[in-house]
Formats: sequence, C-alpha cells, structure tokens
Amino acid sequence: MTLPFYKMHAQGNDFIILLLPKSTLGEEQWSQLAISACDRHLGLGADGLVILDAPAAETPYMTIYNADGSKAENCGSALRCCAYLLYLEGLGAAHLLANDSGKHAYQQDKQDPALITIQMHTPQMLNPELQVNGHTGFHISVGNPHFVVFSDVLSDSRLQQLVQLTARSPFFPKGVNVELAHILNPAEVDIIIWERGVGKSLACGTGATATVFAGQSAHGLQDKVTVHMPGGDVDVFRQHDTFYLAGRVSLVAKGELIWTA
Repeated sequence: MTLPFYKMHAQGNDFIILLLPKSTLGEEQWSQLAISACDRHLGLGADGLVILDAPAAETPYMTIYNADGSKAENCGSALRCCAYLLYLEGLGAAHLLANDSGKHAYQQDKQDPALITIQMHTPQMLNPELQVNGHTGFHISVGNPHFVVFSDVLSDSRLQQLVQLTARSPFFPKGVNVELAHILNPAEVDIIIWERGVGKSLACGTGATATVFAGQSAHGLQDKVTVHMPGGDVDVFRQHDTFYLAGRVSLVAKGELIWTA
C-alpha cells in the first residue's frame, strides 16, 4: 500500500501526517502502521502517526497514534502541525480542529503563518499533591494524563527515575506523561519530558500546558509563560479559564509511504 505523507514537527516533537479518511484502514491496522512508520531505523521515524480526516462539510478530525502503536487522546504539538497543514492545503478556512479531547479553535500569525496558537481548553487538576514513592507532583489532565514535578535541578536520571516509579504506580493504570520542571522566573520555566508511548521527547504541547497550569496553581507563574523545552520554546497563556498554546511548526518533507501490512 502506498500512502501520501507529510513529515512535520513542533519544537522537535515530530509526526508523520496522513491527510486521509480515518476509514481508509481499521483501528488495528492504524496501530500497526504507526509502529512501522515511526521506527527511526526501519521506517520514516517519528514520535507519532497522525491521521487528519478533513471532509469538506465537517470539522477536520485528528487521530494520533504514538510510536508504540497506542492511541493518544490529545496532542498540542500535532494539533498545531495539522492546523498549518490545513492552511498549506487550503482546507483551514474555519480555523477549527477536533480530536478525542474535543474541538480546538486556532489562529495563525498574519506575518508568519507557521506560528500557530491553539485553544487547549481548561486543564483539570486531578490531584495537586500526589505522592508517588516519595515524589510529590501534580496529576493533571489536558485531555490526556500528566504528572508534573517541580525541581531545582533537571536531569535525565531524575526524569527516568520518575518514569520508572509512575510505571509501577496504581495511580496511572493506563500510563502517564511525565514532566520535570524548573521555574526560572514567574514568566519562564524549563521542562524535560517523557511521553507515554513515545519515550523522552524534545517537546510536548500538552505537557507545557499542564506544567504552566500547575505552576500558576501553586508557584506564582504569570498568566503568560514561555516554556523552554529541549527542542525549542512555546508560549502558554490563559484568558479567563481557557488555556492557549502558541509556537512555530515546520513542514520538513512530503512523499509516499510504502507499507506492507
């Protein structure tokens, strides 16, 4: 089977995007395709596979599968990539996208169309002081689950330790995204990320949103915060109770993906 694809990234969080009807393949086939296509040695390589179904009379619908074939409920990076792709293909007049977490309005910068601001709705604080084997963090939903821990020092070893602990925790029976965060000042925060179903990631839009929400709730972060991630920066800001995520995205390749099921 030959499938037209677009390779895009948002601050290094990269995706293979297929502008196709979801009905093209069955659920199990999409999962298998994600594992195959996202393999960085044997496939195209990506953090996730995105199916962007954009029928003319309906809101374009984004479905995302992680690199391990599991399905993700939400992804701020992929939403922004899809918004830019709809613009490039002349399909984004409504400035609205949907996924399993709901509908998301978005805007493009007039001078830089690749700078996308997406509506992330209101995060939910599931537990502000969750103890996981002696580590206290914030359990937050941004349509998908996050465990945010603030620390004076960011290190891969500490992040890996948190990942191992959360993997064994009964609080996260379906897994969780983990963010280790360090506040620089009330308008800036550094984070490193472990994405459920992916591994260590250069960026995560929902993770940035969850971190800012937690920091505003307990650490005095301002309404607008720049989040520094290994792959680049995004801005997260709130207006009333609605959160928005802003950052540039890039189209890096397009072509045909050959897949033998």
